[in-house]
Amino acid sequence: MPPQVDFYFDVGSPAAYLAFTQIEAIAREAGASVNHKPMLLGGVFQATGNASPATVPAKGAYTFTDFDRFARRYGVPLKRNPHFPINTLALMRAVTGMQMREPARFLDFTRTVFESIWLHALNMNDPAVVAQQSIRAFEEIFDHADEKRWVSDDGRGSPREADHAEVAHDDRPPAAAARECRQGRVDFHAKRRHVRGYGAQERAASAGWLQQLVCAG
Repeated sequence: MPPQVDFYFDVGSPAAYLAFTQIEAIAREAGASVNHKPMLLGGVFQATGNASPATVPAKGAYTFTDFDRFARRYGVPLKRNPHFPINTLALMRAVTGMQMREPARFLDFTRTVFESIWLHALNMNDPAVVAQQSIRAFEEIFDHADEKRWVSDDGRGSPREADHAEVAHDDRPPAAAARECRQGRVDFHAKRRHVRGYGAQERAASAGWLQQLVCAG
């Protein structure tokens, strides 16, 4: 049995983000596999009486300097998020749900969430932003899968434009998206694209449970 690496992570940790960008390649080189284990870092801090280094001014400042060094060494982007620390409860619910329900899409979804915080420096403490980014991540991974199915099913390497349904964009203000999310009315099919109806039921089912996780109080 090949060796396995248990990778415990919370998307609100810049150290976890940097490790996430490297661990798959390192494991492949070593002939190992990665067992991703989402966790709630804030819960661990509370249970152990510990706290983030960011709460200690001098330590927090140096820690991010160190993270910048590692980002340059790895050749990956890292942007200091002015909204740090992030309450990641809803985010980690979504990540865990994706791992349980849609394991083939788990890494792509998790990568999008990591990048929302540590590449785009979005305020993921804001329920409106969380709802919008979850919708975006959901759409991107399903649309990417649909493109792959076109290549496989059609055999010509690209979809026919005439077979695409009209794209409807979600232009609601962020506050409205968050309010509707909490009220159970947010549409996780904000950008509909049906490829000959393939995967419509799958998409609807996944949208339902993801909505419940992200919008939970």
